[in-house]
Amino acid sequence: MLPNLRAFIRINMVNWVGMDEAGIDGGGIFKEFLCEVIKTALDPSRGLFAATKDHFLYPNPSASTIYPNDFQDHFYFVGRLIGKLIYEKLLIDVRFADFFIVQSFKSFDTNLLDLEYIKTYDSQLHANLKFLKDCSPEEVNSLDLDFSILTDNLGVLQKIDLKKNGSEIKVNAENRSEYISLYVNYLISKLEPMICAFKAGIRNVIDPGWLRIFSATEIGALIGGLDADIDVNDLKNHTKVHNIKCKNFAKKPADDDLLYMDNFWLLINDLPSAQKQLLLKFITGCSRPPLMGFKALYPPMGIQLIHDSDGLPTAATCLSLLKLPVYKDTTTLASKLNMAINSNAGFELS
Repeated sequence: MLPNLRAFIRINMVNWVGMDEAGIDGGGIFKEFLCEVIKTALDPSRGLFAATKDHFLYPNPSASTIYPNDFQDHFYFVGRLIGKLIYEKLLIDVRFADFFIVQSFKSFDTNLLDLEYIKTYDSQLHANLKFLKDCSPEEVNSLDLDFSILTDNLGVLQKIDLKKNGSEIKVNAENRSEYISLYVNYLISKLEPMICAFKAGIRNVIDPGWLRIFSATEIGALIGGLDADIDVNDLKNHTKVHNIKCKNFAKKPADDDLLYMDNFWLLINDLPSAQKQLLLKFITGCSRPPLMGFKALYPPMGIQLIHDSDGLPTAATCLSLLKLPVYKDTTTLASKLNMAINSNAGFELS
């Protein structure tokens, strides 16, 4: 395991026969490598993380059963990778549950966790407990609850007492707040060993003080981008266009290419929000904009014009680079771009 993840890391690509591929990693290949490793580690099918119905990720409560000997090592490793991602100002197209972010990045007493912190854990459970909190005493009694819950660990149901002899203590209007508090803390305490290891991994790379000014939502945006509409003007202002033809014997850009780019940005501005997100994901690998705007996107956004080509646009996500053919008209541009971003065609690793 690398002792210092703050240091520059260079990746050598190896082909199928084990030989080094040509090219030098200036940072783009490492971005691609880091993001792919993180995506693999966070994939719920691997058992380390689980996803809510709204696709927010949090530690899988069954991870210690799936990986009984080294689950904490896995979470420590993933924490270091997320720390490196933040340190390098990179984005990945994932979202963590707020309660998980709060416990992983902020100094927080788990005993203070209340009902709102499980909203991103289980929205239905949150709704049920909120109903219990607000309903009439008669409705509480009609629910016929006691201080025990059923848990499912890889298909095995188990009854757990939330307090001593909990299955013999009925929930009523007077003690329902205690029941809710014990329920929430039980859910979160199951994840504590995973979260502690994950947090230790992050702090191996990131000084906790660096993130003190950010809220849980903002920290989530530092990792996976901001849940907001894409500001096309901001994106345009922080995009560098390469390979624009120049007028003969002059350094001024050719009028045709300038008009083509104007039409490109008008087209992007008129796209529905979902299509803008697909375009951004196609180019950068993340469908959401950076927390601090596109001036903070790394690597910076670029467009390389490809003359004398009518193929689909392609993208080098490791460089945040769109390779855009110069089509004969705006209709063709719109059609080809739509095909590329909706079929995820044309991906290149450059």
